[in-house]
Amino acid sequence: MRAPSALVVLALIVGDVLLPGCSSPAKPTPPLDVKLSAGQARAGKVSRQSELIGGPIAYGRVGDVWKLYNTRARFLIQDIGTSVGLDIYGGNLIDADLVRDGDDGTNGNDLFRETFPIVGLHVQDPTRIEVVSDGTGPEKATVQIRVTGGDASSHILPQLDDLGQDLGGQITTDYILDPDVPYLKIVTTYQTAPGQALSTLLLGDFLSFGASLSLISPENGFGNDTGVVRFIGSVGEGTSYGYVYPQGPIQIPVVDASGTVTLLKSQPVAKDGSAQAVRYLVVGDGDAASVMAPMYALRGMATARLSGAVLDEAGAKVPGTRVSLFPAPFTDKSTPIDQARAHADGGYAFSAPPGDYVLVTTGIGRLRGAPTLVSLPALGVMKDVKIGAQGQAVLDIGETAATPGAKRVPTPAKVSFTSTQVEPPDPRFGPDPTENERNGVHAVHLSPDGGGQVFLKPGTYDVVVSRGIEYELVKLPGVVVPPGGSVTVKADLSRVVDTTGWISGDYHQHSQGSIDSPVPILQRVAEDLAEGVEFPAGTDHDNIIDFRPYIAKLHGEPFINAVPGDEVSINGVGHFNAYPLTVDPAAPYAKIGAKLWAMDTVPGFVDRLRKMEPNDIIVHISHPRTQQLAGYFTTVHYDPTTGKSDTPLSEFEAVEVNGDIGQATDYLPENDAAIHQQATSSKPHIPTMRDWFSLLNQGLAVCALGNSDTHQRNGET
Repeated sequence: MRAPSALVVLALIVGDVLLPGCSSPAKPTPPLDVKLSAGQARAGKVSRQSELIGGPIAYGRVGDVWKLYNTRARFLIQDIGTSVGLDIYGGNLIDADLVRDGDDGTNGNDLFRETFPIVGLHVQDPTRIEVVSDGTGPEKATVQIRVTGGDASSHILPQLDDLGQDLGGQITTDYILDPDVPYLKIVTTYQTAPGQALSTLLLGDFLSFGASLSLISPENGFGNDTGVVRFIGSVGEGTSYGYVYPQGPIQIPVVDASGTVTLLKSQPVAKDGSAQAVRYLVVGDGDAASVMAPMYALRGMATARLSGAVLDEAGAKVPGTRVSLFPAPFTDKSTPIDQARAHADGGYAFSAPPGDYVLVTTGIGRLRGAPTLVSLPALGVMKDVKIGAQGQAVLDIGETAATPGAKRVPTPAKVSFTSTQVEPPDPRFGPDPTENERNGVHAVHLSPDGGGQVFLKPGTYDVVVSRGIEYELVKLPGVVVPPGGSVTVKADLSRVVDTTGWISGDYHQHSQGSIDSPVPILQRVAEDLAEGVEFPAGTDHDNIIDFRPYIAKLHGEPFINAVPGDEVSINGVGHFNAYPLTVDPAAPYAKIGAKLWAMDTVPGFVDRLRKMEPNDIIVHISHPRTQQLAGYFTTVHYDPTTGKSDTPLSEFEAVEVNGDIGQATDYLPENDAAIHQQATSSKPHIPTMRDWFSLLNQGLAVCALGNSDTHQRNGET
């Protein structure tokens, strides 16, 4: 597993605010799909589809979740024993979204993964979930759901669990939603066991925004830097989130998909006493500014309003563009403290502490606007900002006919644009692909059918058209993209490698179904088509995603087929891909989440998974020598010179060798002593091909795989 972008944050906080106890009403659950009026909120257990929250990352199911919502936002709490993620116990937040017009429980835009409290490096093991207030009583409209239970090891990372405190007291987590606000209040309280006192107790959260969102903080700008921050925002397409601790700054020891933990601030707890943490999860409309403003207010920090419109060179308003807010003075090292997106009317708005700032505008395929200095007084100010011109390339990619006189046919293709004469991308400006493209190019289009359009900054480009390793490259130098206009990119690809009788496969791919991949499934399939992959396996982390409906949506059946699989990600032990897997419509989440492998051995979960499948499956060991707490051979100290390891290896059909082939000397008998010594070290540098040869020498029929383990767009599929 590659190092992810902004994914999982462990936020450790300490608080001392007490919440009065409440009693649970004994009455039927109110409908949770009715449109509410100002001053109203509702809470209860979801009993029908229309009460759910839809979206690319939505996992709530009827009967398995509890809901809180008001006129602005809605949230789903997982029921006990219905795990769909890393929390194997339940009682944690799994879905969050704005309230949207016409939503029927399926067409929302949830992009949030999950969060659960950490108490003494243990997690909550709930025994009861109850509605304290459902919002229908005459006394108040605030709603509240309470989760009560004890503490337990997470069973998701052994290195974390070894450091946890066995507490024995009671943990209560209250989810509280006021009317007409876009944020959920989360209060976790630890009450000591009778006679218990603690010299230290660490409180916090495992906060998993997921890679569909890009992290931003006033201190670090965009990115996954650690340290101390006022609060955290996360930006996604159409939905954004924020996390704030009103009593002080948040210490971020780790930003990583594996959730590795560093011990931080803690507090003592008096005999027969309690400790408590109060924090808020904010939901916004897809930009950072819509969640930053409430978080400044919740922190009690004075702000002023900065607003205006984004204008093009002709003075017309430009919706959908981004305005980044930098502290003055602006340099090439500055990072933004906030970012707003221009709405349908072209207007943008920030709430920020009074002071001097610089505004820079960006947009897909547009030249950046010149840095604009603005002084923000306490009363606020309006400031229009300019953005540069946009260009466009229209694609026409076909395949050269194999026989003379045959008809030219459109073909899937990858089209890459590079330039030394155009304003280069700048990742400081966040997730906009124009400013954040991968692999040193200005732009990439992954066309499933040879057509489409690409918005590009005006200028001159060198264009490369490709379709994997079976087709010759087509290079088109000096393509001019005019400002405000378009250019046609036409190319014919020739198939030059005869692969009759062979199929190209990639059996390790990630999409938005993984916690650490932002790529929509449809885009991942389009990339497979464009790269000439004919038979991929969808192997998202602890999830089962089927590419085939998306292949059909792109009309890609003549070129590609796929099998659904799962990368069973036992962090701290190893990762294992299994495919093809089936999904039971009556229990669609039976094989996903950490519950599939938690509290089990590798041979145990592999045997159980095989028994759950009606047909034979392939199980392969993924990146077995990775140093990121995910390499199985490294974890068990597999020694290729003896074929022995700390624990017996499970039966498997394949192993990822990829490009890890080492040097010729790694295979000579005189180097066996050095390899043997490496095998017992904490960070061995043994090439995986050496391990594969060892398995073959033992008579094991194990296939060697070269996979991409792709996570990002344009990610080396």
